[in-house]
Amino acid sequence: MKKMCFALGILFLPYLAKAQILININETSNKTYPLAMAPFHAFTGSSRTIDPAVLAFQRTVKSDLALIKVFHFIPEKAFLEPTSQSRVVDARKINFSFWTMIDTYALIKGLYRKDEDTITIEAHLYDVLTKKEIMARRYKGAENQINNMAHAFANSVLTALTGQEGLFDTKIAFICRPKTNKELCMMHFNGEQYETLTQHNSITLSPQWSKDGQEIFYTSFVKNKPALFKYSLVEKRNHKMAALQYSTIGLALDPIQNWLLTTLNIGKNHDLYFLNLQGNIISRKTTSKGIDVSASFSPDGKQFVFVSGRHGSEQIYTMDRNEKGSKAKRITFKGKANSSPAWSPKGDKIAFSGVDTDNEADIFIVDPDGSNMERLTYDTQSNEDPSWSPDGNFILFTSDRSGTKQIYMMRADGSKQTQLTDQKWDHFMPTWQPKISLQKTPENIISMLH
Repeated sequence: MKKMCFALGILFLPYLAKAQILININETSNKTYPLAMAPFHAFTGSSRTIDPAVLAFQRTVKSDLALIKVFHFIPEKAFLEPTSQSRVVDARKINFSFWTMIDTYALIKGLYRKDEDTITIEAHLYDVLTKKEIMARRYKGAENQINNMAHAFANSVLTALTGQEGLFDTKIAFICRPKTNKELCMMHFNGEQYETLTQHNSITLSPQWSKDGQEIFYTSFVKNKPALFKYSLVEKRNHKMAALQYSTIGLALDPIQNWLLTTLNIGKNHDLYFLNLQGNIISRKTTSKGIDVSASFSPDGKQFVFVSGRHGSEQIYTMDRNEKGSKAKRITFKGKANSSPAWSPKGDKIAFSGVDTDNEADIFIVDPDGSNMERLTYDTQSNEDPSWSPDGNFILFTSDRSGTKQIYMMRADGSKQTQLTDQKWDHFMPTWQPKISLQKTPENIISMLH
């Protein structure tokens, strides 16, 4: 596990032992909760000018928490707390009436210290109604780690208020087409830190994260020959893993054997095969006359879902990893051109794109046994390529509702649809980085203050 480049101190307080989940994140579709973030102050001195790095910390925390549309922040112009009180972080000395009068649900306050090459930020979260501190965190690192500190604190706020582990330190890999070629791109969860990772000047497809979230596997037709590549986040460079004998369609990483499940065009058939990371065929999984593509594994790796045209139209099927293709179970019987199924990390739902009666592609979810199908997008042009967040609470997808294909995010029930990319070119095939709980790494904890 890669270590954080900043240190995290956790201030354990008596109230933490009694803290309860304040918000059920799965029951917030039509409601957002008001938070307030007071201006942070230096530990010493009386300057009213806040350091730019601290302002960046606060902006990122707000951006992260606002993005999931469970919270909204009260504007500073509405604050009633006088300047003489704004430096106070001891809950016993805070006059919470200034915050209850503007209907604040939870309050964030903080202090900071700037040294020559480091900055220390101490951030506190309070329950305004009970007038108690919920949690506090202290971070110390270089200024270029401010965003990482902010993402870590936003994760802590989300966990403290909802009981859900935050995703604000995760990244999203996808395919972009800034010119005529398709390249591998990546951005932060909030759409920032957008970067192009490849310059193959070719057709690059099917990004797939490694289990530890530190590598991205993909295929590309370099010099018109298919090959398997991986991009290393640690090394910040691409590696060619293997030249492929056949063209591949789609990649799914096997969580059990660390193999790849992909479609190979061998002879007249397009069937699913297991490959190792050297590109060698391990076994053939399907044998139907129709095309079998777009595999996605169940969380335990014992099953996978895929698309098949074996009965005429493209429908969704599931299959045990140890069975042959004849044992596949069809789970959709409606729509046409169903595609890109994705199994939820919770194991309870499969998302896919399907063309309904309006002849536009939309995102649907269905139980693994084919029951309880729901449509999540409506009348918003074409919506494709669903990909689940690591916690199963959100779905990424591609939509051309703005004129070009952009990446969007929504809650698992289809609510809170939010655009993440806004460049003029197309974006598609998004995939979410697995969550790595960096805050649990002992080396990152420098103090435990009681």
